[in-house]
Amino acid sequence: MRDMWLVAALAAWAGCLTQSKFEERYIEKRCEEVARCAGSNNDECLVLDIECGDGGYDRGAARDCLSSEWTCNTDFPGFEYPVKPTSCDNVCGGGGAASEEADAA
Repeated sequence: MRDMWLVAALAAWAGCLTQSKFEERYIEKRCEEVARCAGSNNDECLVLDIECGDGGYDRGAARDCLSSEWTCNTDFPGFEYPVKPTSCDNVCGGGGAASEEADAA
């Protein structure tokens, strides 16, 4: 019985969305959404460095950010871009948005 609890605890821990895993998945998700909004497999995707700093990391908000619906801003034809869900703004705790520093990919 004790071994079963140990296996369950390890499985739950392995499935946790750590901040570094979130950062990787966020970049992948954003690049997918850039391609979807642009209507092609656009290789020009901004690679984002997301840092929570001292604000704290909210695992629940991170899960919501990745699983919620992203939309496309189509206000400027030819320059469509993805709009992240509002839950992404809460990943760094306290309602503060994650710091995003864009680098050319």
